[in-house]
Amino acid sequence: MIGNPVCRKLFFSVIVWFAAWLQVEANSAMPGFWNNGNGSEFYPLYRSDSPYVGKIQMQHEEILIHLYPGFGVVKGTYYMLNTTDEPITLHTAYPINGHVSNPKVYAVHVSDIYGLKVLVNDSVVPVQMAEGDNAIVSGDIFSSSRNWYVWQATYAPEAITTITVYFLVNTQDAKLSHGYDKKHGNAFTYILESGRAWKDSIDRGEIKVFLKGGLRSDDLFGVLPGGCFTGNDTFLYYSFTKLEPTDSDNVVLWFKQVKQNVNFEAVRTDSAHYFAEMDNPDAMPAGLKPIEVSDFETGSSGSIMIGLVMAAVVFGPFILLAIVIIGVAWWMIKRHKRKKQAAH
Repeated sequence: MIGNPVCRKLFFSVIVWFAAWLQVEANSAMPGFWNNGNGSEFYPLYRSDSPYVGKIQMQHEEILIHLYPGFGVVKGTYYMLNTTDEPITLHTAYPINGHVSNPKVYAVHVSDIYGLKVLVNDSVVPVQMAEGDNAIVSGDIFSSSRNWYVWQATYAPEAITTITVYFLVNTQDAKLSHGYDKKHGNAFTYILESGRAWKDSIDRGEIKVFLKGGLRSDDLFGVLPGGCFTGNDTFLYYSFTKLEPTDSDNVVLWFKQVKQNVNFEAVRTDSAHYFAEMDNPDAMPAGLKPIEVSDFETGSSGSIMIGLVMAAVVFGPFILLAIVIIGVAWWMIKRHKRKKQAAH
C-alpha cells in the first residue's frame, strides 16, 4: 500500500499532522506554572553594551506591589551606581514574556506586562519594542523571551541614577500543572535573579505587597521563597541584603481565584489611577509574623487511570480517523488491482 505515491503522501500527511498535534498536547501537560503575572528587575539587553555591565551596580531596590483579585500593579525603584569616572549610556529592558526555572515548581512561565512607564531621575523616557536576538542574558534567565520593552539611560560617573518603573500584570489566567493534573487560580511572580546581570550583589532590597480588593493572606496557596516573608492579613514583606540572586530567590505568590472574570481591559484603561496610588502607598504595618504557606500541589486525583482515560478521550477520535483513512486507501488499492486483473 505504502508504495503507491498517492497513498504514501496521504499516509505520511496523517502521521506528521498527528505527531504535531500530539506534541502540542504533551506541552500543555508540562509541569510548572503557566501564564503568571510577571514582575522583574530590568537588565541590559544588547551585546554591544556588554562592556559596561560590570561597571554598574544595582545598589538598592524597592518594589511596591498592589495585588488585587485578577491583577497586580507594580512600582519598582532602583538605585544604580556607576562605579567608573565616565558617563555610561546603555539600553536596558524588561522581557515581555518567557520562562524561568524554579526548584520548587519545575518551571514558571511568565506573561506580558502592560502600560510600562519608565522614569530616569524622575524624568519620563520613551519605551520601545525590540527583538531579543542580541540579548545578553535571554538564553540564561528568560530562555524563551523574544521581544522586549527597551529604553536608554545615561548613568552619571561615580553617582547614583534612579530608575523608576510602573506597570500592570494580569494574574487571573494562571494554572499550576503536573501531567494531566491542573489547578487554576491567580499567580504573581517577581524575578529577582535578573539582578545578577549587574555588577556585584544587590546591597539591599525590599518587596512590599499590599493585598487589595478583598484579597487576604488566607487566600494564598503558596509563597516562594519559603521562610522569607512576614506579614499580616493584608500585607506581605520580604527584605534582603548582599544578595546575588538565583532562581531560588524568585518570588512566586500563588492564590485562589477570589473573583471571576476580572475586566483587565478596564484596568488597563485606568492605569494612571492605579499608578498614582503607588505614589501614596499605605504605611507599612507593625507586628508582622512569618508567612508559611507552601501548597504547590495541583490537588487533583493525579492517578494514572485518569491520565489514561483523558488520553483515550483526546487521542481516540484521531487514531480512529487515521485507521479509517488507511483502511479506505487500502480498499481503493485492492479495488484497483482487481480491476487491472479483470482487464487482463
